[in-house]
Amino acid sequence: MPRGHRCYFSEPSNTQLYATDNDACCDTGTERWGSRPFWHRIASFGYGHVESCSLVDFVNLMNLSTIFLITLQMQQSTEGWSRWVGPTGSVLSAVVLVLVCFIAWGANLVTLPGNWISVAAMALYVWLGPSEGRLSIGITTLVVAFVFALLGEVIEFVASAFGARRAGASRRSTIFAVIGSMIGALTGAMVGLPVPVVGSVLAAILFAGLGATSGAIYGEWTDGRSWKESWAIGQAAFWGRTFGTLGKFIAGFAVVLAAVLGVVF
Repeated sequence: MPRGHRCYFSEPSNTQLYATDNDACCDTGTERWGSRPFWHRIASFGYGHVESCSLVDFVNLMNLSTIFLITLQMQQSTEGWSRWVGPTGSVLSAVVLVLVCFIAWGANLVTLPGNWISVAAMALYVWLGPSEGRLSIGITTLVVAFVFALLGEVIEFVASAFGARRAGASRRSTIFAVIGSMIGALTGAMVGLPVPVVGSVLAAILFAGLGATSGAIYGEWTDGRSWKESWAIGQAAFWGRTFGTLGKFIAGFAVVLAAVLGVVF
């Protein structure tokens, strides 16, 4: 290579190549020339550096085999990252699903459709989550969860039918019974906090019944019913709400169990 002959290298922007035939050097993508007495540092590809002492060695480093090896190493690194992100994302999705199901299960205590929220979350997981492997959930598991959620609704409906409605509760007292049961459940959950988990659950069920009783009595009394009639409807509302909530809560546990077993086994 004659002295002063210009060289051009089309490497990535983070690569700097220094080539000299006695005193010539150039930077990648530029025509900036300087004077260096001999070859010094040559290439930095992000995977370390290579040192050489002649232009012939530099040309050998830039042959097709070297480029292929560098590309292969980068590809293997990307594949390794993908393999790490894939399982991690699946595990996080499974954990989020289980947490959502547990929270929705507790929402049953305040007369919210917690079981259906769990079923909807499981359906979304079946659609967007892993389709195979241990963390996947099949259609069978989703159908089982749906059946238990439906069973919980049937239990709640039957309990209500044999409760305040059978006793002749008006629409007004029914609405107040629902509002009272929600307030009572939230109050009971806080009252039962000294006894972890079990205390909150039992207190929420009991106070939900008491709240339904209070709401039904208030609704009937403000609707012109006598105190005796209002009290009878309030008692019916208590047992209907208590057994309905308890049955729905047990069915919700089956839904949560289906979700947990689905992602674990």
